[in-house]
Amino acid sequence: MMTRRGPDTMKTGNRSSEGRGVAAATIAFVAMLMIGQTAPMEYVRDASMSADTVVYDTLEFSIEENSAAPVLDLFSTVSNADDCKMFVQGNDYLDNQHFTTPSNGMVSPDATMADIGLDYENPQDADADNSYEFRVRTHCPGNDITARNYFLNVTNVVFDIAGSGTGTISEDAAAGTAVWAPTGMNDTTANCAISEGDSGSLFAINTTTCAITTAGAFDYDTTPSHTLNVTASTAGDLESDYHIVTVTVTDVNEAPTGHLEITGTLTEGETISADATGVSDEDGMNMTDAEYQWYRGGAAIAGETSSTYTLTNDDSLQSMQVSMTYNDTAGRSTMVMSNASAAVADVDNNDPASTAIPNQAVLEDASTTIDVSGYFSDADPGAVLSYAISQGVDNNGDGDFDDAGVDNNGDGDFDDAGVDNNGDGDFTDDGDTLPDVAPDVAPDVAPDVAPDVAPDVAPDVAPDISPDVLFDTSASFATINSTGVITATPDQDDVGSHQTIVTVTDQDGTATSQFFYMNVTNVNDPFELAGYTLGIAGDVYDGSTLSPGYT
Repeated sequence: MMTRRGPDTMKTGNRSSEGRGVAAATIAFVAMLMIGQTAPMEYVRDASMSADTVVYDTLEFSIEENSAAPVLDLFSTVSNADDCKMFVQGNDYLDNQHFTTPSNGMVSPDATMADIGLDYENPQDADADNSYEFRVRTHCPGNDITARNYFLNVTNVVFDIAGSGTGTISEDAAAGTAVWAPTGMNDTTANCAISEGDSGSLFAINTTTCAITTAGAFDYDTTPSHTLNVTASTAGDLESDYHIVTVTVTDVNEAPTGHLEITGTLTEGETISADATGVSDEDGMNMTDAEYQWYRGGAAIAGETSSTYTLTNDDSLQSMQVSMTYNDTAGRSTMVMSNASAAVADVDNNDPASTAIPNQAVLEDASTTIDVSGYFSDADPGAVLSYAISQGVDNNGDGDFDDAGVDNNGDGDFDDAGVDNNGDGDFTDDGDTLPDVAPDVAPDVAPDVAPDVAPDVAPDVAPDISPDVLFDTSASFATINSTGVITATPDQDDVGSHQTIVTVTDQDGTATSQFFYMNVTNVNDPFELAGYTLGIAGDVYDGSTLSPGYT
């Protein structure tokens, strides 16, 4: 500890012969601390008492520096002052200007004394020795007037900093965060400083109040505490003190830096990987038990918790993400998430599929729309389906339009009607061969007669079946757009059933077809004569039969 200077001795220089008529035996500061009392009650003595010579018992008061400005009761310092009046005599003597008499016998320091004058290190008295000398006049009945010099002595208080020896901040504390402040100092201070322990300039100190705040970045992992030597001195460095403050830095789970990346080709069927080489954490990373989770379109994919992932058909046209969860060296769990990837490229590895389209009723002379897109699909998310409409003939009646036909007699065409060789009305018999019959033996005179021989019967031959026919165009009244909507506008000539085929093709040319009938229903059209006029035919005068007609 530094040596602290004690209070100065009382002023002992040349003073008025009246100065210390009574020894300052007891420095009894009988002053009443009557702060806020603007008009103290006047001191009045019993008028029946004799007016002996006033005796000045006490001429000096003492007060510790930095105390509240006192109100001095002068009557408490004298004897035999009944019915007397006591007051500070003028302002032109020594330190009289610092004192006023608001009421008989009551003396108050002025504003300068109250605000500044009670600072031992900043004396305001004329001699600058902290002993304020002022002259008091006592006026008693019979024109008995006496005067004495009084002294208000400001005594020094040994300078001291009081406060806790510890402070706490988190390592992520922002600049200007409060760290520590003294709970009290018994003097006006100046020159507060951190003399030791702040080599990195991490702290700032208020030079007047000694309050400490943060000024730099802290790192628990490298320096978990800082021991600071806080020093302060009074004005003019007359006195000084120091205080040791140990500031503890609390650990904070710092956010990792860098990015978790996805590497690999973003195409269906390819394998992609989570790459954590760009991620760092000041708190350390334990990668032995790191856990992963893959996401498709922002939603977690169940069961996909490996550092690698093979893209499936469901991932096509979707963005991918992956998260990684690890523990730092303090065992705290931390998760990082990659940015969303570009969309996964689709691979055309599924054929288009279709279901039966029911027959459709269509009215003549009207426009009807038929949406057939719901009967076609493709499991490839990126599939682009093309729609076409046509007509055809299902020659063998098997429900499709892709049979090549049957050339039953092998003559290279499909137009033979078939042969019913045995005349039984079908074309399914294999044919029969009858045995030879031995001839009868005629008498010698008769010539030989050749025996009857039953001819062989050729097998039946089934008729040719023409191949299915798939026309390039649809019925003239029907069209289909790119989204699978048919628009049909038949007229009177289209009344009847029209076998219609819808074919859907994907990017690689794989197709599927469904056929149905558009049944055009007749609507009873109004009777029209066109350019003719309805009339009656016949001669109305000769009694002939009349008949309707037109001309």
